[in-house]
Amino acid sequence: MLSKVVSSALQLPPLVYVVVALSTILYMTRRKVPRNIPPLPCRPYPIVGHLPMLSSGPSKVFRKWRKSAGDIFSIYAGPNLLVVFNSYPVLKEAFVKHADVFSDRPVNYLMKNLPHSDLGIVNSSGANWKEQRSVSLSILRSFGMGKNFLSEKINEEIAFYLQALSDLKGEPTDIQILTNTSVSNVICAILIGDRFEYDDPYFTKLITLVNENIALLANVQLYTAFPWLKYIPVTDRFGARKILRNIMEIRSHFCDKFIKETKEEGGIDNFINAYYQEKNKKEKSGISTTLDDNNLLNVIGNLFVAGTETTSTTLLWAMLLAIHYPEAQEKVYKEISDVIGTERPPAILDKSHMNYTNAYINETLRFASIAPTTLPHLCSENVEIAGYTIPKGTTVLANLSEILHDDETWGDPYVFRPERFLDKDQSLTAPEEFIPFGIGRRYCMGESLAKMELFLFVTGIFQRFKVCAEDPKNLPSLEPRFSAANCPQSYRPRLIERE
Repeated sequence: MLSKVVSSALQLPPLVYVVVALSTILYMTRRKVPRNIPPLPCRPYPIVGHLPMLSSGPSKVFRKWRKSAGDIFSIYAGPNLLVVFNSYPVLKEAFVKHADVFSDRPVNYLMKNLPHSDLGIVNSSGANWKEQRSVSLSILRSFGMGKNFLSEKINEEIAFYLQALSDLKGEPTDIQILTNTSVSNVICAILIGDRFEYDDPYFTKLITLVNENIALLANVQLYTAFPWLKYIPVTDRFGARKILRNIMEIRSHFCDKFIKETKEEGGIDNFINAYYQEKNKKEKSGISTTLDDNNLLNVIGNLFVAGTETTSTTLLWAMLLAIHYPEAQEKVYKEISDVIGTERPPAILDKSHMNYTNAYINETLRFASIAPTTLPHLCSENVEIAGYTIPKGTTVLANLSEILHDDETWGDPYVFRPERFLDKDQSLTAPEEFIPFGIGRRYCMGESLAKMELFLFVTGIFQRFKVCAEDPKNLPSLEPRFSAANCPQSYRPRLIERE
């Protein structure tokens, strides 16, 4: 990453060097390091801070720094102070005990360069965020999130997915796009009340844009720290313009189109029309509301991306781990055979009777740690956490990967072992530190839906197929591909239909 910055910078006009140098000198001479902030793990580089040290991915570096600096430490992202929470007690103290202080979002590169990007759920703060989240949760619950009605809708989509896997005839195939598309159809059924065919070029384009941005969003912190990078000529070296173009295309060609077409069709059997119904109800009652078209546009985008990426990525990990741990895969299949059999599809009512399968899913969430850190939170006032002062305006991150791989909590955190979620009586159990969906007011609002989807998809897949390696002597890597999420590296499983 740093080498790319240097090579690109060499092509800048001389005046840019002068402006950047003078700005940096002025900032460094005036910057005052706040007193009693959490310790720095090591001395930052001039200008760029600790960012070059994170080029290989933050999880491993943060783990190393935790050993030297402790459960809470400070780093500099360019000139900006950023505090990292690395243990569950510290995170709970901040995000639960001091929830009011850490519920807002800092302004990032996207929010500065895209209109209305501070609306919706993910990037909004204050009263706007509270109402958007509250109304969205209420609508999702009314559609049966976590209930049997929605499980039937999910199973309808799973039937299409399993048939598509069957059509592969056991041939090694990269099923990432297929899996993304199937999971996306679940959230589409909620948002617009309809699904898309897997080969629909319109829908495939949407999935491609989402995947591209997930890969590129790891660079957003770089642009937030150094806004002038977007002006580097020659090429879009770090993907800044591509991220913006993709988001605008997702908004105009998909989200906005979904809203207009769904609104024209009427009815309230989908999220969009339920949102408008709630908006109209409040306006007729004279209640002040933030519910409007611009917020809805962002809410739809937020729910679509979040409802697609994390669940589909977890499924890809579940199948990859089945290849590496075939004995665990067979235990899941045995439980499916014993509880459900092979004649009917799994139902959400089966979930409470399948402890090992739930343990397998939990261990996949823990081991893979799909979201290695939370999205950034803003410290809205001076506050003391774990004996240190976090100044107002500081950006904070929760290092979820470290919490889910803490040696003291898990014992052997880098071993995939579903049994850790079963007690001596084989009942399902989990420590308080098991927080793959976050904690506090900003925890993932789609947690219930994700858990339902994961159970039904995993049981559906393992009931019908044995997941095998393309080459049994050369298993695909378990090292994640660094992006905004911990995605598995590309692999081509063979899904063999069971007799």
